[in-house]
Amino acid sequence: MLSPMILRLKNWKFIIFSLVLYGFSQSSAPFVPPPDKDIFIGTWKANRDQSVPALSDKAATYVREMARDGRDLILSSSEKKHGRRKFRIRCDGVLHRIPPGSMSCLYKAPNSMEGETISTGRKPEYWKRELSSDGNVMTITAYRNPERTEIISTWILDRVK
Repeated sequence: MLSPMILRLKNWKFIIFSLVLYGFSQSSAPFVPPPDKDIFIGTWKANRDQSVPALSDKAATYVREMARDGRDLILSSSEKKHGRRKFRIRCDGVLHRIPPGSMSCLYKAPNSMEGETISTGRKPEYWKRELSSDGNVMTITAYRNPERTEIISTWILDRVK
């Protein structure tokens, strides 16, 4: 027969093991709002007056369309004299190939997502997109570092539809 102290010790180890196992089992896929509840979906236009630094004539024509197809985010953007780019990406925090390079994104909350863009021949750019409480203004902050402490620029986009 085991002594009560050994039984308590074995129970203690079992409890810790169970808690650790429970924690791992609770880790789930990244948060992705259902397509009909994704408030990023819509058409957005650059706000020249509120973006920092001031946008060039070309950048001021920037329009971004965001749509969903299941778990995939479909991004389409255009600028005057630059044409239209369109691609699809899964916002799961993993880098995915896009023209011209790769990109990751991850929803942090219903109104916030973070990501990284690596364009061919350029240093990685880290970014964060946040929506205003009324859902009509998107702030895209670009950072130089993955800790997101060195700001490169802040673009303000207004919802068009």
